[in-house]
Amino acid sequence: MHQLEYHWRAEKALRKMPLLRSGQILAALEDLADELDPSEHRQVMKMKGDSEGRWRLRVGEYRVIFKLTLKDEEEAELLISVTDVGTRGGIYG
Repeated sequence: MHQLEYHWRAEKALRKMPLLRSGQILAALEDLADELDPSEHRQVMKMKGDSEGRWRLRVGEYRVIFKLTLKDEEEAELLISVTDVGTRGGIYG
């Protein structure tokens, strides 16, 4: 299992949204952390342009922006740094 880390912006966004929705997003992130290779998850895409080096996870109408960094080479463990969470229309701005 890979480690999850939340930026303050992501934590703030999760606290503001309805409990059911934030629960769905947190469950999706836990599923992502359980994946052998999170970048191969079917709802994950690599971002382009100014956001290069970041990934996005689609959870219904919400998007989760995160970075992947290698935490432990021997165990191939990744650190998933969640930087932002928001609706599709507002997250990319």
